[in-house]
Amino acid sequence: MRKLVAFLLIPFLFSCEKEISEKQSDYFLKFYGTYMSDIASQVRELPDGGYVITGTSETESRGTDISLVFTDKYGRQIGETKYFGNSWDDKSNGLDIYDEGLLISGGTSNSDETPDAVLIQTDFSGNIVGNIHNYGGVNNDEAYASIQKDDGGFFFVGYTNSLSSSNQLYIVSYDENFANPKVSANESGIQIALKNILKFRENQYFSAGTRVIGGSINSSQISILFINEAGNYVVAGDFGDPLKANEFASMVQQNDSTLFVLSTLKEGSSTVGKLNVRKIVYKLDPFNPGKILYMKERENFVLSDNAIFNANDLTLNKDGNLVVLGTKTVSLDKKIVLMIVDESGNKIGETKEFGSTGEQTASSVICSDEGILILGNNKYGENSMFTLIKTDAQGNLWE
Repeated sequence: MRKLVAFLLIPFLFSCEKEISEKQSDYFLKFYGTYMSDIASQVRELPDGGYVITGTSETESRGTDISLVFTDKYGRQIGETKYFGNSWDDKSNGLDIYDEGLLISGGTSNSDETPDAVLIQTDFSGNIVGNIHNYGGVNNDEAYASIQKDDGGFFFVGYTNSLSSSNQLYIVSYDENFANPKVSANESGIQIALKNILKFRENQYFSAGTRVIGGSINSSQISILFINEAGNYVVAGDFGDPLKANEFASMVQQNDSTLFVLSTLKEGSSTVGKLNVRKIVYKLDPFNPGKILYMKERENFVLSDNAIFNANDLTLNKDGNLVVLGTKTVSLDKKIVLMIVDESGNKIGETKEFGSTGEQTASSVICSDEGILILGNNKYGENSMFTLIKTDAQGNLWE
């Protein structure tokens, strides 16, 4: 049985209440944006208990910009939306918090209209620190995720096809001043677009993405890379039937030996996507911490039925259970879907669906002791707005 929470979007509806109670920080449904299109990418909780959202927003004069929205713990927007961009199109993909502020990763077009990877560093108020950092070659390059390293420097990961006609994995390492970039990229013809990076122990990181086989996304696997502090990498493992489409969505670490990976699983060219979670176990060489002895799939479970699903994000709640976020398509309508499952794929409680008629699509999910925060998009006509949903720990929007 599924629990459906319906909401309708009235254009130009914004978050404003005259009276605020503490209870309103436990449950809310908010919309942010303009009369043009705003597409959300990620949400993070700030040290003060508020939230920050990044996305891509249309502008009147210069295509699209990277946008940044700050809210308090009630979901009320604080200040004006921040926009970052040039005279060409800019796109936001990732948002990470580091010691002194925020890191936004994405792409930016230059004068010849070929995108470069972009990394934007701001303080906790959204003011740019230093310069906007672009990196790329003669063709398309894009950053999807970033992280601060233990030595104070930074990584971003993504893809590049400046080295060949196909997307290659892309790892760029900077020092603490965003200087001296070192590029690690694959030139052997293996097509991997990295979309996630996490630290699993001191000076060591995992990154993951979709590996395309034979030039078709309909034949693809999930690749997990081991990366050291210098940016050197090895492919630790490839997972999924290479005769099917395995499109990477998100990855979380459960403990020192276990990862969970969320992907969209499709049978060849079928449009029917399923939410697929893999439990991956690994072991490091105790005498050589830079070497992985093995990485293998322990469990694999499919969470969705025969509707069309797209996997969006994955996190762990305070109980160690998996919180899975996806988008479900039924006929011409799309809904945000939330599931809570244990490490063996057993569902805990009901599947929650958010949305009514039209298109409500999911982007990002985070958990706190108080509940679950879901970021998505609500489309009306040709335009859309950011949607921010705060539920209790079971995914209920209201008591």
